[in-house]
Amino acid sequence: MSSPQLQALMRQTLGGAMQGAGLGADDLWRGYVTAGGSELPGVVDDLLAGRQALEPDQYDCLAQAINDHAVGLGQSGAVPYFHQLGGS
Repeated sequence: MSSPQLQALMRQTLGGAMQGAGLGADDLWRGYVTAGGSELPGVVDDLLAGRQALEPDQYDCLAQAINDHAVGLGQSGAVPYFHQLGGS
């Protein structure tokens, strides 16, 4: 489990990247599952809203999904992974 500050940073990072990439929740969930995530769409909503703690592997799958979407649009993937945010 990560600190409350790191949890907030992960959510802010994902939310900003989703908005910047024009990625909706349904498309994010599909990308998350493709990247190895295993949670249902409602759980992913809870993770992003802070109703449930984000685990490092969940965060990384969400980051990968956003990065893959950005690359598909011809942009560089810019969402840092858990270890790049200072997590261990």
